[in-house]
Amino acid sequence: MKPVISLPLLLVLISAIFACSDRKEANEDNYGHAVQKYLDRKFPLKCLTYHFPVSARESSREHNILMNLKRFGIVKIKEIREQDGRATSWSTEIIRVNQYFFDLTYRGSSHYYVDEECYDNDKRNFLGFGKANLTRIDKAVPYEANGRKLVNVHCTFEVVDVPDWVRDKYVLDAIRLVHPKICRDMEKYGRGGQIKELLTLELGEKEWEVLEKKS
Repeated sequence: MKPVISLPLLLVLISAIFACSDRKEANEDNYGHAVQKYLDRKFPLKCLTYHFPVSARESSREHNILMNLKRFGIVKIKEIREQDGRATSWSTEIIRVNQYFFDLTYRGSSHYYVDEECYDNDKRNFLGFGKANLTRIDKAVPYEANGRKLVNVHCTFEVVDVPDWVRDKYVLDAIRLVHPKICRDMEKYGRGGQIKELLTLELGEKEWEVLEKKS
């Protein structure tokens, strides 16, 4: 007996086939599809790469970051250990210093993610925030360069799920001293709401793809 495919299922299959084959067309729907895939990779926005538990010397810049995160209940002090250390990075003088060991709290674990595409174990786990949903394509300007099909897409997307610590002045100031680019991203996307951005897309083998800027 031959299998019978119902008409509704057949229509769904046909629609899926056409949807896949049409991804290379230059239209707003395909640009939006590419932008949303990019946003899903970009968010949650990576703020700090930590493999907990982590340690930091008292009064160091990393210690300052972690102590400010502690104010929001993201991390907790697990242990304080006194040990020998150099007075400064350029000094040979040995003094007794406090080494702080921090671990995630229950609240902090809800902002802790794993970058599945990163194979460096020290950078796979990170504190991050947010989710971004494309609102609309405002303008698209196609062009060609060296035989490549490109398009500049002006788009608007909404950033949601932004926790309070991301906008805190002292957290941002502490991170800025160590990771200025990350701080700029936090300030840009950490306010949440509607964000406007210009992205460049290129036509790939199967569909349009966002050209990601190198850090």
